[in-house]
Amino acid sequence: MDIKTCFKNPNFLLIGLLLAWWIVNLFQAALTELDSDEAYYWVYSNHLAWGYFDHPPFIAWLIRIGTVIFGKTTLGVRFFVTLLQPISLYLFWRLLRPSEATAKEATLYFLLCASIPILQVYGFVATPDAPLMFSTVLFLTAYRSFIKKNTWLTACFTGITIAMLLYSKYHGVLVFAFVMLPDLLKLLRNPRFYFIALLSAILMMPHFMWLYDHNFVSIRFHLGRGQGRFLIFNLIEYLYNIVLCYHPFLFLLFVVALIRRKPADSFERSLYFMAIGFYLFFLISIKNTDTQPQWLLPVALSICFLLFQYLKNKQKTTKAVFISAYISIAVYMVARILLVVWSFTQADYLFFQNRENNRRISQAVGDHPVVFRPHYVPPSVYMFYTEGFATTQLSINYRSNQYKFWDYDDQIAGKTVALESRNGTHVVPLLNGRVFKFDYYENYLPVRRMTAEFLDLPENLTTHDKIALKVELTNPYSYDIPFGNTKTTAHVRFVLKQGRKIVYNVVPQINSTTIKAGSSMIFEMNIEVPNVLGLSDAYICVQQHGLHYAPNNDIPRKIKIVKNE
Repeated sequence: MDIKTCFKNPNFLLIGLLLAWWIVNLFQAALTELDSDEAYYWVYSNHLAWGYFDHPPFIAWLIRIGTVIFGKTTLGVRFFVTLLQPISLYLFWRLLRPSEATAKEATLYFLLCASIPILQVYGFVATPDAPLMFSTVLFLTAYRSFIKKNTWLTACFTGITIAMLLYSKYHGVLVFAFVMLPDLLKLLRNPRFYFIALLSAILMMPHFMWLYDHNFVSIRFHLGRGQGRFLIFNLIEYLYNIVLCYHPFLFLLFVVALIRRKPADSFERSLYFMAIGFYLFFLISIKNTDTQPQWLLPVALSICFLLFQYLKNKQKTTKAVFISAYISIAVYMVARILLVVWSFTQADYLFFQNRENNRRISQAVGDHPVVFRPHYVPPSVYMFYTEGFATTQLSINYRSNQYKFWDYDDQIAGKTVALESRNGTHVVPLLNGRVFKFDYYENYLPVRRMTAEFLDLPENLTTHDKIALKVELTNPYSYDIPFGNTKTTAHVRFVLKQGRKIVYNVVPQINSTTIKAGSSMIFEMNIEVPNVLGLSDAYICVQQHGLHYAPNNDIPRKIKIVKNE
């Protein structure tokens, strides 16, 4: 078969186009600095587990395999992400292609995919969205086969792919929920549906056990991210993101297709439900401050599928799509080249300064471990771009993260560390005029893994009442921790929060003492109930002098304060 004949075959043509796209993504992955979150997921991969604070483990597995092959490089972190995208898009083509597909239809499908900006970005950036996209395609393939054949084999395949969705990202539950929703009544009468549920639950058992062992911290984190109030800015940002990131022209055409085209079969109807369900779910969730466009990535498949079907026999509209695609892809290629150029020239963006900035910090601190201010990104990027060790403080004012669980404390306990501080006396100039300030902190003794438990805090309190609060603190470390009210000892904070706002924060007087390694102690603290009416979350925070502090009781105690009449 000669080359000309190959390109007339729609499958070979699409494979060639996807292969070219993959090669571009490979170069992009190798030559562009890591995004901050990618470095965080790379640290995941150094501590393989069945779960993590923010996400399930699929992305960590992919990165670990890649770095075993290609080393601690950007290509190693991103390689399997770049590989999954062309595989996903080809498998999805197998779902939607006509029985007598043509080369023009294969080209149309490729141009639809390549035109969507979010698919360009997440074709080489290593985040959980890449395995979610791959798992979504496998699930759709399995579910379509299950609907048609209704065999134990297709049921088994469907159960496995549901587990893959959940191991990719918790948003995977939206994929199979919305896809199955239009067939729910029929499924409930099918014994194999319950087998699917059972199989996927069994496969997810290791992750469920991880969640149980960690007090379901991931679920509580994702469910508790909302502000609890509506902000018009969030609505505008949400609409802006879904239009821009999924291509304005194609998105408008997609809305027209949703309105005008009736689903041809149950599978197409399921894709309708998935698209509309995702949009409505995150529209309802816009009170979250950080609703991100990639969370809707599976919808890109619905867009490609429905537009591909809608554009049949619409020559003028198809021609406009082709022109739009060529222009869009040309713009993307220019942007990709600029990404590489800026990455090597250390352009004036944080995204392109990670390598140089962390090299400067490493030179300044030498062999000392670095303890950054509360954020999961700086220590992750520092450890990727240097040979140094770093961790982060935790703060009650900032979201927690996976560093809460890693045993980094034991590696730096009792050592002198470089502690990042706003008022640090050592100043490292960074790019863009920013600075990194730090002080050397001798005999650093972390306390964040200590656990606190309220023993007798009533659920209902009255303002200005005086109570004797009993708290049990447990020291899990291999070293003793001195307590008191001096600059050289740890102390205890009693904190009340309403939503994200701290409404009460006090350091009660306690007797000087020491909690021995591996032991517990009960503290009694005198508290005057503050004039903070309503429901509050009560926390106990153990704090080393001058450092940030975070809750040591993982689950807050709910209390209600009423006015003293």
